[in-house]
Amino acid sequence: MLEAPGRRSVGRLWFFGPGRMVVWLGGGPTTGGTAQNTIMRTEDGGVRWHSIGLPSADYKGSTGSFITPVEAWAQVGTGTGMNSLSSILYHTLDGGDHWTELAQAVAGKRSHSGLTTVFTTGIEFRDAKDGWVGTNFFGTMLPIFYMTTDGGVAWNQQWLSAPAQGPDHWTTGEVSPPRFFNGGAGVAVALLSNGKNEVKPFAYRSSNGGRTWSDPRPFPARQGPTDSLAWDVLSPTVWAVAENQTLWVSSNAGLTWSVHPIPLAQTYQIVRIALSAPKHVWLIAAHWGAPWRLPNARCVLLT
Repeated sequence: MLEAPGRRSVGRLWFFGPGRMVVWLGGGPTTGGTAQNTIMRTEDGGVRWHSIGLPSADYKGSTGSFITPVEAWAQVGTGTGMNSLSSILYHTLDGGDHWTELAQAVAGKRSHSGLTTVFTTGIEFRDAKDGWVGTNFFGTMLPIFYMTTDGGVAWNQQWLSAPAQGPDHWTTGEVSPPRFFNGGAGVAVALLSNGKNEVKPFAYRSSNGGRTWSDPRPFPARQGPTDSLAWDVLSPTVWAVAENQTLWVSSNAGLTWSVHPIPLAQTYQIVRIALSAPKHVWLIAAHWGAPWRLPNARCVLLT
């Protein structure tokens, strides 16, 4: 079992075959925690864990992406300014034991690498060369990607289109870094605002490895109470999203959705979901009021 003391949480998991797993533990000073963000590795199914510290001690939050058990990238925040974030991008080829600096972004200054100084939502690499950073432009403009094709040395903007359908005019928002599958298929989830205190999730799709992105399709749920969205993508066509105590699942890339009420205690709401198979969904529900209670995790078998 892996324990996460210091008010840390599991930010991301990567599975690399039987027994090999990497866990990104978040919840350092930027989220009220008492310990630094940490990477944990196991090669025996969790019997023994190896702890790896991030390369910068003076960080203001971090995100990462593993493509193999040994190759990864970490974007580590080093300071904040007016609507901007300074950060350093690192690369490792030995699972995090040693890190090499690739690029810097300093708030208030032009970045030579093109790495953004706006607030980001995460980083994702599809392979050793192609990577994306998601952005948060709530209140200013539609979100965009920053994309690299040389392993993270140079970055360029990649624009996303606003939803074409519906009466609302979606003008600002944030987008998570995309997830990719075999054949170059990719899915990216965005939260978009129409400037009227309404926020709605959408999914952008790519069929060419993220070179271009289609007109986004809406999710049935709204933004959750924790300013984040409970969603997961198992494949280019199997998606899931949750709101309060309701789960929606689609098997055709969001064209239609099945609805599944989840029997939880009245004060609990779904805050994270994970698809392990098309009809197997792991749920984490939490109680946000007082008194504080431990999260409740369960696996739901859909029929």
